[in-house]
Amino acid sequence: MKLEINQDDFENNIKKLIILPPRPKFLVAVSGGADSFCLSMMLKIFSQKINAELIAAIIDHKLRRESTEEAAFVAKLLAKEGIKSVILTRENIPIVSAVQHKAREDRYSLLKNYAKQYGFPYLFIAHHLDDQLETIMQREESGVNLVGNAGISSKVVSQEAIILRPFLNYSKAQILYTIKKFTDTWIEDPSNQNDKYTRVVNRKKIKAMSAADKQLLIDKYQMNFKNRVELEKKAIEFLVQGILINKFGLLKLNLRLFDKYEDNIKIFILRKLLKFANGKNYEVKIEKVKFFLQKLNSNDSFKYSLGNCLLKVKKETIAIYKNQNISGRIKANSSITFWDNRFVLSAFWQNKEIFIDKMSKETYFSKIKDKTFKKYFENYGFDGDFIWGLPCLFQKNMPLKNYAQWQHFNYKSAAAIFMGFFSK
Repeated sequence: MKLEINQDDFENNIKKLIILPPRPKFLVAVSGGADSFCLSMMLKIFSQKINAELIAAIIDHKLRRESTEEAAFVAKLLAKEGIKSVILTRENIPIVSAVQHKAREDRYSLLKNYAKQYGFPYLFIAHHLDDQLETIMQREESGVNLVGNAGISSKVVSQEAIILRPFLNYSKAQILYTIKKFTDTWIEDPSNQNDKYTRVVNRKKIKAMSAADKQLLIDKYQMNFKNRVELEKKAIEFLVQGILINKFGLLKLNLRLFDKYEDNIKIFILRKLLKFANGKNYEVKIEKVKFFLQKLNSNDSFKYSLGNCLLKVKKETIAIYKNQNISGRIKANSSITFWDNRFVLSAFWQNKEIFIDKMSKETYFSKIKDKTFKKYFENYGFDGDFIWGLPCLFQKNMPLKNYAQWQHFNYKSAAAIFMGFFSK
């Protein structure tokens, strides 16, 4: 294996993942370790060639006393190399369990929100081949499905940004060899050596593997990846042909077409649809979806609660929607407001104190008794259960009575269903 990462190969990896616009904007996550430093240095060279804007995002995670000092130190190292940076600070809330998992969620939330707020469509992460193998080993031990066992994707499209991992085909050894061209100073997180974390244990197992055993693991990853791509192609085929979505987030699934697919594809499809419908950032557990499919095989008309959604099966269709809101009140701003990770409100008022909130019982009962309201929404397939999942507009503490207010709401783009597909 050639140790030094070739700059041209690295840039070609990125070009295979995205079609670059003129003067693109790159955001790169930098922890201060060798991996992210190496990535930022190579992105700097690439950015200069194509006149791209590059910003390094450093997370002050507040999990150790020295994290703030370390973040400032990393910013200084980057400045020395001519790379602009920003420090994103996690709220100083203690994490008492599943520390790495929750810290990772917070980290990605900070990065994606910054990318969205400041218009950085591309977010680069420094995961590499060794990380990939650790992930596969960990997921296989946990019994994760085919999609999970295919490992980390080098490209993931989220609503906030496109996440890119151009190092996934390079080993840790290659990164350590290459970084020395740029610097010999970086920071290592002490948790990377803590055996209480499964990832660290697996990292040591992989390091102790023979070359032949390591290659077998790589071959397994490549086969899993190939199978995942085939599964996603079939799932996308169904989503294009078998799903209707209205502007209020009601999904209708063509059951006759759905039944033609294998169970593993059905599970994959339903998990994506439920994630889309409920506005959550995670997918329903596989076992729960399997249980629903068992019931579906023996019943042609029933209601079923799953993943904070209501599924209504009626002969040849399944209607899917979030049946009740728990999201709190937010003030509508002067342009575009997002609510419950599901609805987008376009401004239609001038100098009014308008709030978006969940449907109250009083508002709900007044709406379902309003004949004009019912007639208007019957065109969209509404029923009493569906209304519980809708947002409501308030001026101060009074709900707006005009049913046409809902014309100003739009459900998030149907393209969101496809986010996370198209493995690369």
